[in-house]
Amino acid sequence: MKQYRVAILGCRSRGSSAARVYHAHPRTEVVGLCDLLEERLNTLGDEIEVEARFTDLDEMIHQTAPDIVAIPTAPALHAPLALRVLEHGVNIEVEKPMGLNLIETDAVMSKASEKKVQVAVH
Repeated sequence: MKQYRVAILGCRSRGSSAARVYHAHPRTEVVGLCDLLEERLNTLGDEIEVEARFTDLDEMIHQTAPDIVAIPTAPALHAPLALRVLEHGVNIEVEKPMGLNLIETDAVMSKASEKKVQVAVH
């Protein structure tokens, strides 16, 4: 069975919880963590033994080649970050709401369709 490579975008409480779940799942491997604060990166990275730690989203994607990027961030960041990830042609898993309005949500879905990747919202 395929094991999915997952990168986590954001290492605050939601991101840390998501990282722990993906780390524990037998079909996923956490291949990278990204956060603006190195202290959060190091705390979570040490806990789940992930060496690939980044403060730059694009660099994380280039270096880790994830199958999925999880976006467990503040709602106002969901659509902007999703669009950045989708530009790389990577599947995303994003918390609800996907966007703050229909315009943002449509933009995310249009970009996913254009790049032929999947969007999962929970």
